[in-house]
Amino acid sequence: MNEMADDRFIEERINGVIYLMARPNRKHLRIQYNLCKVFNDYFEAQDKDCEAVFEDEIRINKDDKIVPDVLVYCYDCFNEDDKDDLPLIVIEVLSKSTRKKDLTVKMKKYAELGVKEYWVINYKELIMDIYVLENEQYNWTITCGIEDEGDETGGEDGNKDILPEFSPVLFPDMTVKATDIFRFAKKKK
Repeated sequence: MNEMADDRFIEERINGVIYLMARPNRKHLRIQYNLCKVFNDYFEAQDKDCEAVFEDEIRINKDDKIVPDVLVYCYDCFNEDDKDDLPLIVIEVLSKSTRKKDLTVKMKKYAELGVKEYWVINYKELIMDIYVLENEQYNWTITCGIEDEGDETGGEDGNKDILPEFSPVLFPDMTVKATDIFRFAKKKK
């Protein structure tokens, strides 16, 4: 690929398979920014040696790499086994072109790597599904989002209660509000 084309795509290589992804649209970027802001404001207020960044590359091995939408790193007590370069939380914002891969290939790879929490955000539905790593696989724990009036269920399978806020398992004194993450977003009808 030439240099000009490289700027238009994000390249991932998982298990030897190359995936080219278009750069995120403005709504996708806003969600990434809002997530990083919520985490980084919390980290600063709590004086934690942590940070949230977006589109940072995780090197799996010399050939494979993966580029999550948002990564949360902590450089203090959370990292056992000298995994300083491994994020504690990875967040993917679903898009039409990456949805299947985010919910299958990447989810499996993050579990294999030992990423503690995996969040999947559907900005068209204004919901976040939160998964926690247990016994080397992710288990759904909560759906957070903005509901339509009278709508009482949501999530990927339509059976989950949607909560307006929650606390990440790794940061139980932190509150993540759906309204902070989905600022500027409107639900597609």
